[in-house]
Amino acid sequence: MALLGLSLLLSACLAQDFRVLHHFAEPRIPSGSLAVENGVIYGTTSSGGGSGRGAIYRINTDGSQLTILKEFNRSE
Repeated sequence: MALLGLSLLLSACLAQDFRVLHHFAEPRIPSGSLAVENGVIYGTTSSGGGSGRGAIYRINTDGSQLTILKEFNRSE
């Protein structure tokens, strides 16, 4: 799995085929490393969420079921 700029979460295989798993709505911008476990990708955003402070999300490796696990507030 790879995370590239432009608010896209991409999937890559050995043949270097890329496909968009999810396009994040602005201003939510993916950032940092990803963790993959049991077919689920975990990541963070540097902005967006209720206070604009970012969030932690999970999404299945097939691009289904994006879930926001935590939105950071101003005190975090």
